[in-house]
Amino acid sequence: MKDIKFPIYLLIFGFLLSFVSCDKDDPINPGTDGKDTIFSMTYKVNGTSVTSTKSLANPLITQLYPSIDSLPVATFAGDSLMMGAGALFANYQSTLLMAIKTTNKSNMVGSYNFASDILNLKAGEALGIFDGKNGDILTYGFGIASLEYAAGSKVAITKHSNNRISGTFNFKIVNKADQSVFYDVTEGKFENFKITN
Repeated sequence: MKDIKFPIYLLIFGFLLSFVSCDKDDPINPGTDGKDTIFSMTYKVNGTSVTSTKSLANPLITQLYPSIDSLPVATFAGDSLMMGAGALFANYQSTLLMAIKTTNKSNMVGSYNFASDILNLKAGEALGIFDGKNGDILTYGFGIASLEYAAGSKVAITKHSNNRISGTFNFKIVNKADQSVFYDVTEGKFENFKITN
């Protein structure tokens, strides 16, 4: 199968977001308080703590796709799991997006290193972006070839049960020319990310 280039992932993800909205669901285990279905995602961006909750999508994405109203969302697009969450970051409605190309949709437990070529996602690899200020979406859309992931960037899925995933992540996006840091996302953790299809 021909590999899809990253900007197409962004467009596909935006399109898929237009059909999905997530809320707290009924508990997986009847008789429980529903804690096993409550989504949570925390991480740091350039040292600043971020907590994603149900939130509005990035304003630019909303302009491109008016029916997108909220995050988080996780869904399959072909053989790739697309994950997105929003949060307020430095007074900006930010968006964190990740994609994992997999050969096993029913059990994704494992560690996925970020693609060595940010434009070419291969099976068993992941990629991610963080849109934390005006202009970032344009940088990813038109300047992505000038960026790369630093060594050690990865996402690990530690639990995949009842169509929900939990895990950890960290990634550093740097400029190829001088290795200056564009975004450093660390200490990422997500729980009960519901996969919708």
